[in-house]
Amino acid sequence: MSKKAILVSLSPGYNLGLAKLKNWLSEQSAAWQVEIAREALPLVDNADLYAFSAIWSWDLPRLIEQVQRVPRDREIWIGGPGVTLLAQWVERQTGIRPVVGPDARFERQPGAYAWTRTTRGCPVGCAFCIVSRMDGASIVEYDDFPPTPVIVDDNLLRSSWEHQARVVERLAAQNYAWVDVNSGFDPTLFSVEHYDLYARLPLKAWRLAFDEEKEAEAVARMIALLRARGVSQNKIWVYVLVGFTDTPAESLSRAQRVIEWGAEPRIQPYRPLTWLRRDQPFVNAAQGWSEEIAFALPRYFYGYYWRRMGFDEFLVYTRVRPNARRGLPQSAYPRCPVQAKGSASR
Repeated sequence: MSKKAILVSLSPGYNLGLAKLKNWLSEQSAAWQVEIAREALPLVDNADLYAFSAIWSWDLPRLIEQVQRVPRDREIWIGGPGVTLLAQWVERQTGIRPVVGPDARFERQPGAYAWTRTTRGCPVGCAFCIVSRMDGASIVEYDDFPPTPVIVDDNLLRSSWEHQARVVERLAAQNYAWVDVNSGFDPTLFSVEHYDLYARLPLKAWRLAFDEEKEAEAVARMIALLRARGVSQNKIWVYVLVGFTDTPAESLSRAQRVIEWGAEPRIQPYRPLTWLRRDQPFVNAAQGWSEEIAFALPRYFYGYYWRRMGFDEFLVYTRVRPNARRGLPQSAYPRCPVQAKGSASR
């Protein structure tokens, strides 16, 4: 008898966990019909299993609303990075215990995917980051990872040199037009040897993060190394975490120094790991932030306004043109140090 599963992604973008789950369910029995949806389909579809995923915590209210639409006599699974620190709250709202962290049933499910993981975990334990609590504080290496042009490891440079060499060798053999080490390279570890290794790949960009002032020397050193080897400014993307423990002036200074060093800043506004307001920025008033500045700072750098005016001038510009004050869509934030990218049940 045929069985139907609907896998519901509540967050925008690709969902690696749901893609793995779809392949895993299909292998369990040929009787499974599996569909990935953006929201639960009308209940007349009469699915046997509904699996819900939220990558970001601010998608949880909508997830809960969707789960509550499903009759209690159906099987319901909930997972994804967004539930990591709010699992008990989600369970109280839905009556369903979510999966926290990677789901061992299909974490290493083979298949054809748009993204891949070659490792999990990070020992650094940054206060603003969810990775160590979700994926663990030790590095787990996956030798059997399915190659794709997009790598979404937590901290690839923390893995063994042998593993990194194996990753590059396997990806180089695929002859991809481009490769994206999407979570970036740890500037405190990056060396000439790392450049020589990863330069074998047609990298979309060299990504790194400047999350705190203490990283300034390492970030400047990595940028100088890349520029000395001919990497252009627009191929060095530095993700600058703002609004965590710093003032607007301190955040602006770090982003401006990235430009001075010869790279391009990508502003990453801090949001608490349990943030539930999708369209609202976190405003760290204790450090002098306002909603206006929280909206304006990312737009100033993502819109390349820094090429033609100072930030104070830009604030005046946005006051005269109210439409320019709107926040950027979520797609404008390709890397989020506040919550690790990932997928349902991961």
